[in-house]
Amino acid sequence: MADLLIITGARAADRAVIAPKELAKRTKTVHIDVDPAEIGKNMSTTVPVVGDVKVILSQLLAHKPVADTADWLEDLRARRKRERRDEPVHREGAVSPVTLMRSLGGKLDDDACVCVDVGQNQIWAAKHLPLQHGRFLTSGGLGTMGYSLPAALGAKTAAPGRQTVVVCGDGSFQMSMNELATMKNIGADVKIVMIRNGVLGLVNEIQNKLYSGPFGVDLEHSPDFEKIAAAYGIGSSTVADDKELDGALSRMFSEKGPYLLVCRVAPEATTGD
Repeated sequence: MADLLIITGARAADRAVIAPKELAKRTKTVHIDVDPAEIGKNMSTTVPVVGDVKVILSQLLAHKPVADTADWLEDLRARRKRERRDEPVHREGAVSPVTLMRSLGGKLDDDACVCVDVGQNQIWAAKHLPLQHGRFLTSGGLGTMGYSLPAALGAKTAAPGRQTVVVCGDGSFQMSMNELATMKNIGADVKIVMIRNGVLGLVNEIQNKLYSGPFGVDLEHSPDFEKIAAAYGIGSSTVADDKELDGALSRMFSEKGPYLLVCRVAPEATTGD
């Protein structure tokens, strides 16, 4: 837990800060934003600063550091190494999202472009997908479900020679799956890795932490995504076992043109797994 949290130009929305009262008990907060309405809207602020972030940060950088952070940075690096060594949570008949991201990372080119959507898939990718010199395209905290497929089309058009991969959930995929038609029509070599957990995962995770059910985020009766891909003339397959991941990913990358890999993940899997 940080002693001081500095928020610059961000909304501190309810999905980003799940328990603001608990955070306020342990952490002092400096919130910098050009819009005063955003400061203190969802969480209390120790030091509110209204103004242009660029100007304010330039003024702060003019001051000398007050502490040596070398030990703190080394501690963070050590924690990161331990996290990467942690054994993923395995569930029967499902793929571990952590194992999926680690396995996917091992198949990526150094300059790969990875386009992630919104929700748990976004967080799992950010935490566990090892990237070298590639690009990680994300809409951040804007909540733009359906972002990844059109983003991948744009990335592939701009850099046709670079490996382009989509990471999305079954909810976000259905927001823009019509883009499969464009992918097929132009022959865009985009590989789609879908996390199918049958729920709007991040909303489900947050609601389970804060409330009791039932929750209206169930996608249990989603369509057969392999049949949808076939209707567009696109190859696909489904994997539901960590032991089959490596082979499934290898087959996906060996295919020419767009391809959909449906990865079954347990609905109870969380971003803390």
